[in-house]
Amino acid sequence: MFRLREIRPTKIDFERSGPKLSLHAQDEFTLEAVWQVLQQRFNARKVPLLNIERTNPERAGHDTVRQELKIKQAIDQDSARKITAFIKKQGYKKVQSQIQGDEVRVSAPSRDELQAVIKDLKGEDWGMELKFGNYR
Repeated sequence: MFRLREIRPTKIDFERSGPKLSLHAQDEFTLEAVWQVLQQRFNARKVPLLNIERTNPERAGHDTVRQELKIKQAIDQDSARKITAFIKKQGYKKVQSQIQGDEVRVSAPSRDELQAVIKDLKGEDWGMELKFGNYR
């Protein structure tokens, strides 16, 4: 005798307040397959995967699995302080950095110094992808 198992659909919920994605699947194999598809979609839309934090899968009701994907959209205060401390520690003479809300503003009279700061910041692992803009 055999038992038929009910197939439950996979759900993806987006919460704007978080912002986060909640994945709900039948088992961990399906959850991993959904993550693979989401990775391809994020890459196609140029969303950096470094800015997405996956939590560990947890058991939910009726033998299902749930996982949350937290999306980082800005630099938090701790990371901003670490970035400004890193820039000051590098010992650039005329480079100034300041935290402005959810971004770090770096100013210097020379473009070469700014490019050196960008190179040094890209060389470190900050746990997120940094974007650099010129607002002259």
